[in-house]
Amino acid sequence: MRKNNKVQPANQVQVVAQGTISPEISQKALTTIPDQYGNQKQIDPRLIAGPLAERGCTDILCLLLFIAGMAILIFISKEAYSKGEPKRLLAMYDPNGVACGFDTNVDYPYLYFAIPFGDYFNRTVCVKDCPLYADENSKPTSLDCQPNILVKSCDQKCDAASALKTLATSNSTAIFKDFVCIFNSSILFDRVCYPDALLALFDNYQQYGSQFAMDVLTGYIEDLTQTKEAIYCSFAVAFLMGIIYLFFTRLLAGVLVWTSIFLFLVGLGFGTYWCHQQDLYYQDIMNDTTGKYTVEQTNKASDNQLTFQYLTYVMYGICAFAVMGLICIFNKIRLAIAPCV
Repeated sequence: MRKNNKVQPANQVQVVAQGTISPEISQKALTTIPDQYGNQKQIDPRLIAGPLAERGCTDILCLLLFIAGMAILIFISKEAYSKGEPKRLLAMYDPNGVACGFDTNVDYPYLYFAIPFGDYFNRTVCVKDCPLYADENSKPTSLDCQPNILVKSCDQKCDAASALKTLATSNSTAIFKDFVCIFNSSILFDRVCYPDALLALFDNYQQYGSQFAMDVLTGYIEDLTQTKEAIYCSFAVAFLMGIIYLFFTRLLAGVLVWTSIFLFLVGLGFGTYWCHQQDLYYQDIMNDTTGKYTVEQTNKASDNQLTFQYLTYVMYGICAFAVMGLICIFNKIRLAIAPCV
């Protein structure tokens, strides 16, 4: 940073009002200058040429607390990810509250509806495989399942026709208490054995399933689980690269800022020049008297010429505003990067 004993205009310095001077600054010789309203203000002479170059951490305790908080957050996240089972979020649960495919149901990954009637969807059981048979002769008489408090056994016990007839006459639901119906089913969302008769109601089932299939979400979670080490390394590398970026930005802020501004202005200039050249090119086609171009080409050139003519005017305006804006904030940019140049 340049050392300059000349007092800058008041709108280019950092002003410290009387009564708000820090103890550190109050021990130094203060300079009194007028602000933009003519009021006398006292400032630290070191601030006349811009922000201080000699800066450091002003709150060590806060920094240590922040580092400790980040360390605790990383530790909790690691423990939760390594010891938790996020796949349970997508699991189906039986009446005992045990997830199919986990714990005591680890060998029974599919949820099966013992009674496929609307009022009995709570009577479910975890099974090893969803029943699928070609005809009634090959229909199984029992399912390989894990019994629970509502479904005591998975042996076939279902006379739906007579049960519905009795229900219609007596309005008693007790007849369904121990029912276990075995029916053709398909695996829905890689979690549920769903009756084929109900799936047939959805003409677009395949499209529906491909868009909302839970096995896709499960695949995402499994991918995250298998690649967690790579994810941790990626976070560490990203954090390190961020620190390196901040370090180089601190050292090269001036170069980066002025280079970016220069390239921006050069880009605007080239864009304006190209639009102007296209305008002239189409004007030449329109003014051609040698018959080199067809009538259709001349008509298209007329439309294109107007487009590029307007674009040229717009680009000239943008360039003018960019240059004027740079002139207006030049000192602010210089002061903002003063510690780095």
